[in-house]
Amino acid sequence: MARLDNIVHLHLNDFEFQDDALLVYMKKTKTDQEGNHGRTPYNCYFNAVDPHLNLGLALGVYLLSNPGIVSNPQNKLFPAEHQYNRYTSILNNIIEANKEEFARIGVQPGTIGTHSARKGAATYASNGLTSSPSLGAICRRAGWKMSGTHEKYIKFEKAGDQYLGRLLCGLNVLLPEFALTPPFFNCLEDELNEIDVVLMSFVPGSPVISAITFEVLHMCFASVVYHHDF
Repeated sequence: MARLDNIVHLHLNDFEFQDDALLVYMKKTKTDQEGNHGRTPYNCYFNAVDPHLNLGLALGVYLLSNPGIVSNPQNKLFPAEHQYNRYTSILNNIIEANKEEFARIGVQPGTIGTHSARKGAATYASNGLTSSPSLGAICRRAGWKMSGTHEKYIKFEKAGDQYLGRLLCGLNVLLPEFALTPPFFNCLEDELNEIDVVLMSFVPGSPVISAITFEVLHMCFASVVYHHDF
């Protein structure tokens, strides 16, 4: 639900894994140019039910395919220039290449853009079901200012953002699977150490990676292993 121009400037040290959530910190947004709320996390979840929607799988494949990013001193998640335009170009090419499939669901080339995921996520979260998250949680997540009184009195709380995060990752709120944990390695400590040794062998400069970043990589790797057949 974040703005794309904030996403393309994310760094790996803006991520950490805590409990069952990937926390993403937006250091600067359109409504917070000074970064006063930069330590307020977005709680993001891994959808273990549907690999197409599993953020952990996508991020894990990306980092393991580009391991230099993990040890890059700048820690920028998307280190190349003009990533906003690159995303736009890829999105348009995919729609054009599959325009018949998109036409079946009423989508014509040019009607979906970089902002569509943001608008669609907000609409789905607020109107897509009868037990929707609070408008305060949605506005906080999207980086939208509320009216003066609301802005003053309705603050960030984890519960609202956690509920919203599980909803946005594609988990069905009406099923028990809504409460699923992300894939993880359930084994003895010695075996966990062996897994980490293997994982570190993939990444150049792994001894200098922070423990927080390595935990993110470890959990993403678990999703890659879990969805291996896929």
